[in-house]
Amino acid sequence: MTPAERAVAGFLETYGTAPCITAVAPGRVNLIGEHTDYQGGLVLPVAADLRTAVAAGPAGGGIVKACSGLFPDPVSFDPGSLSPGNPIEGWGRYVAGIAWALYSSGMAVPGADIYIESDIPPGSGLSSSAALEVAVGMALSAMAGSVSWDESSLRSLAGFCQLGENEYCGVPCGSMDHLAACLGVSGSALLLDCRTLEASPVPIPGDLSIVVCDSGERHDLSTAGYPGRQAEAAAALASLGTRRPEVQSLRDAVPEDLVILEEALAAAGAPASEAVRLVGRARHIIEENRRVRLAAEALGRGDGASMGRLMRESHDSLRDLYGVSTPGLDALVEAAMALPGCFGARLTGGGFGGSVVCLVETGGVEGFLAAMSAFLPGGARLVRPSGGAAIERIG
Repeated sequence: MTPAERAVAGFLETYGTAPCITAVAPGRVNLIGEHTDYQGGLVLPVAADLRTAVAAGPAGGGIVKACSGLFPDPVSFDPGSLSPGNPIEGWGRYVAGIAWALYSSGMAVPGADIYIESDIPPGSGLSSSAALEVAVGMALSAMAGSVSWDESSLRSLAGFCQLGENEYCGVPCGSMDHLAACLGVSGSALLLDCRTLEASPVPIPGDLSIVVCDSGERHDLSTAGYPGRQAEAAAALASLGTRRPEVQSLRDAVPEDLVILEEALAAAGAPASEAVRLVGRARHIIEENRRVRLAAEALGRGDGASMGRLMRESHDSLRDLYGVSTPGLDALVEAAMALPGCFGARLTGGGFGGSVVCLVETGGVEGFLAAMSAFLPGGARLVRPSGGAAIERIG
C-alpha cells in the first residue's frame, strides 16, 4: 500500500469515517548545495519518490487532532491557542507549527481529524519534517477554503511551513526543504535560488541514477550542531560586513573576501581558533555556491564524471570546513566511491548523521545497490525524482 492508501485506512480505523481530503508531499534528496540556503544561496535538490500522506476530515469544536502510524501518541490542539514560546513536544510540534503559521497569517484553520503515514525515515536527512509540514499545511488550507494550487500558492505554502519550523518548532532551517517538497518536478532536479525563490528544473539524464544510503545515524537538527553552524555563518558575515558592508549575505561574497574576513577578525582580536573556524565556514559557503552552478551545468550536458567530482568536493568541504559530517558518513562515502559505476557521493541534508547520496551509472545500479545494502543498517535505495506536493483526493 502507498502512504496515501495507508493514511486513508488509518483514518477509517481511527475515526470511524472516511476522510474528505488526502494530501501528499515528497521527501527531499539534495544533490549538492548544503548549508547555503540560510545565506540566500543556491541548492540542487530533487523531490524524492518517498512520500508523507495526510488524510483529513472535519471535526467539531475547532480542535485539530493528529494521529500517525509512525508514532504512538496522538496530539490535539486549538490552533488559536498555540504559542511559539510553549511548543508541543515531540513529532506533533511540526503539525502544530504549520497550523500556528497558517492561523497567524489570518487563515481560519478549521477543526480537523488527521491521520499521517510516511515512507520517509525520520532523522535520515531526507527532510521528513518538511514533507509532514507541507502535507498537513496543504490539507488544512484546502479544508479552510478553495485553494488553486498554482506555483504562487505553493511558494506561499512553503513559506508558511518554513515560518512554522523556524518560529514555532525552533529549528532555524532555510527554505530549501519546503520549496523542494512544494515545487518538485518529475525526472528533474531543481536549481533553487534561496534568495529570489526562483526554481529551474534540471533534467536528470537517463544514464545517471540517484541512490540514497541510510547510515542509520539519526539526527535532530533542532538539537544537533545545525543552529551553531548558522550562528557561525552569521558571525562570519557580520565580521566581513565591518569591511564590506555591501555584502548582505555570504551568497554575495567572493573568494577574495576571505582575506578581508581574516583581516577583520584579526583586527577585532578574535582568537586564532575562532578565526580559522569562521573563515572555514565562509569558505565552504562561497565555494559551495560555485559548485552548485557547475553541477547544474554538468547535469545539463549529461556529464556524470564532473557532477560526481563536484559532489565529492562538497562532501570534503562539509567534513573539513563546515564540520557537519561523521565518521560513519565518511566511511559510507569512501565505500561508495570504491565501487564501479559510482561517479560521486556526499552527505545529504544538514549532516550530523542521516544519509549519503550517490550518483551512479544506471547500467550498474543494481550491483551498486546490492553491494551497499549488504552492510548498511538503514539500507540503500534507488530514488527517482518526483513531482511536488499535491491533493490526491477530495471527497
